[in-house]
Amino acid sequence: MTDPEERRRAIRRFVREHHPDRGGDPEAFAEGLRRLREGRPTTGTTVVEAHRSRGPIATLSRSYQRWRRRRRRARPTGRVQ
Repeated sequence: MTDPEERRRAIRRFVREHHPDRGGDPEAFAEGLRRLREGRPTTGTTVVEAHRSRGPIATLSRSYQRWRRRRRRARPTGRVQ
């Protein structure tokens, strides 16, 4: 897989077939995606786990971060045209 376009197609095909939202195994998906991005074959035994905080503090933090991003985008630049 030397061609970037071919590599991109392989990653997209893998994601369509193995994504956890489509019934795939989350651990196998994470490992296979990591291997594809590194340019290695998708078979192996190493497992990668990804965790996202789900408590009330984490929820408030994510809400605050989204609010700050939106506010920064909406802020006028101060330039007159």
